[in-house]
Amino acid sequence: MRTAIVVGSGAGGATVARELQGAFEVTVLEAGRPFRRLGLERATIERLRNSRALFDPRLIRAAFPAMQVRHTGDMYLVNGIGVGGTTPMATGNGIRADSAIRALGIDLDPEFDQTGREIHLSTAHQARWHPTTRRLFAGCAELDLDPRPIPKMTTGQADCRTIRSIRSSA
Repeated sequence: MRTAIVVGSGAGGATVARELQGAFEVTVLEAGRPFRRLGLERATIERLRNSRALFDPRLIRAAFPAMQVRHTGDMYLVNGIGVGGTTPMATGNGIRADSAIRALGIDLDPEFDQTGREIHLSTAHQARWHPTTRRLFAGCAELDLDPRPIPKMTTGQADCRTIRSIRSSA
């Protein structure tokens, strides 16, 4: 069997590895460590946010070890360097945003259907909404703004089908 090496386990790398499996023996190289959620209570996060400490780029890496912060002179660039790249840090939003592609005559329904079979989308996270979020959602509904919760990807790590994963020292 032929061998394929995919660099990075983010959305792009994971998609490529998935497409190559079966035809290739796939190895995924990843420089980052497993992403771990910030283990602070909501009240602590709110205090940090109110103090503007979370807006200091130098403190991002201290609070989120899987984040990389680089300064270019004009701006700070922040990206994930954990398993899955920035993807797990983007809160697992599962939104279809293919209307512009559909307008060009390209139908991605089969791809979205396959993804839906492999990655469960759910709005069950509403059960963990902060009371302020609940009030905002209800207020928008009362104004007939048709609010809808964003579906989240809920497939767990046990469902990954990566053949082999090697952590790079890079």
